[in-house]
Amino acid sequence: MLLATPDIRIVGEAATGEEGIDKARELTPELVLLDIHLPDVDGIEVGRRIRQILPDAKLVFVTQETSEDFIQEALSVGTGYVSKNTAGAELPAAIAAVLQDESFVSPDLDAPGNLRGRGSAV
Repeated sequence: MLLATPDIRIVGEAATGEEGIDKARELTPELVLLDIHLPDVDGIEVGRRIRQILPDAKLVFVTQETSEDFIQEALSVGTGYVSKNTAGAELPAAIAAVLQDESFVSPDLDAPGNLRGRGSAV
């Protein structure tokens, strides 16, 4: 899907958190997509470490995790949170919003009781 999206160039992929950190250091991407549940290092910790290396990089979490605690913690590190259930439809909008310094949370997660006070950007 991202390959067909205009203005997006994929510069690398990683299967583990440590590999992702190494790739971020090597490739210095403008945007990083992360899952929360990685085989070696928690994705939120990976985001924190990437943020230390690349403080201006935009971070978007794409995950199945819907817990308010995970969402809040991820948004303390990155500015985008997309549910894997709706990523096909929402990921391009999330990327566009985050690249414009706006936050994005999947609308199905941005409901009362989940993220009070945080709206979705579209």
